[in-house]
Amino acid sequence: MDASRHLPAADSGAGGLSIRFWGVRGSVAVPGPSTVWYGGNTACVEVRSEREIVVLDAGTGIRELGKELNREFAGRGARLWILVSHTHWDHIQGFPFFGPAYEARHRIRILGWRGSHEGLKRTVAAAVETPYFPVALREMPGNITVEELDGFAFRLGSVRARAAPLNHPGGGVGFRLDTRTGSVAYVPDHEVGPGAPRRRSSLRRARGERAGAPRPVMEQLIQGVDVLIHDAQYTAEEYAGRIGWGHSCVDAVVALAAQAGVRRLVLFHHDPDRDDGQLDGILSAARSQAMALGSAMIVDAAREGMEIRLPDGSMGAMPASR
Repeated sequence: MDASRHLPAADSGAGGLSIRFWGVRGSVAVPGPSTVWYGGNTACVEVRSEREIVVLDAGTGIRELGKELNREFAGRGARLWILVSHTHWDHIQGFPFFGPAYEARHRIRILGWRGSHEGLKRTVAAAVETPYFPVALREMPGNITVEELDGFAFRLGSVRARAAPLNHPGGGVGFRLDTRTGSVAYVPDHEVGPGAPRRRSSLRRARGERAGAPRPVMEQLIQGVDVLIHDAQYTAEEYAGRIGWGHSCVDAVVALAAQAGVRRLVLFHHDPDRDDGQLDGILSAARSQAMALGSAMIVDAAREGMEIRLPDGSMGAMPASR
């Protein structure tokens, strides 16, 4: 599938591959003094490669991204891809406030798996219509199309993309983007670890994945990736009481990433009840675990404004520590 057909590229002016975090929380936005460092917005990650701009999920973080894009592309249009992992509220709730959706000069293409039995387009449209929002999707001035994926491998201009099923209630997909200068995998709501259920969703049937397969599709997706952004909502102690909720514990994610030969792991989808100090402690423990496993993998915790650049793996202007 070539998702870029008929859409002219807008030059982002970016070189290499850059990854910027606009929203890092799971479940619900939690702005406040205890979340200032890591941030309180829900899931949204911007990926740029050459002339392509790919947005991973549309949680509340997409609002600030939209403001920045409108400033950058003032007087000219941008081609934007929005990949929706699934349509739980914290992954789409920011789209009604995404500025480029109200500018006809932009071309916005929303791609994802079926949001529900109603389908992706209907699910997204229902979230932005009366009585929930005053402007319906069809009334937004932006040049917007919504399409369900018809396969698990597709192209976004020069970016090669793959998808794999998430182990999460209601289903969904994680994504991997491969470019000439690096790769990133985005696995936002996915349960790994002892006792994690293997749901036989339509996505798994579509891929032909067997329960208990030695190398599940998701593990193949992340193998050797440069940057893995992965759900790490729970500690091991918390996870013991939340098996089957569709989220991972930090320990299991670190072990999985190390085994898969990931170069940099970014812990993501932070629990809304987690304050900055607690996340500092979780990050420190995760780094110690990676070292104990003999892995050279870099471990970070996602925070709003953080930017990673490939191929050199450098960080953006934001300070690396408090």
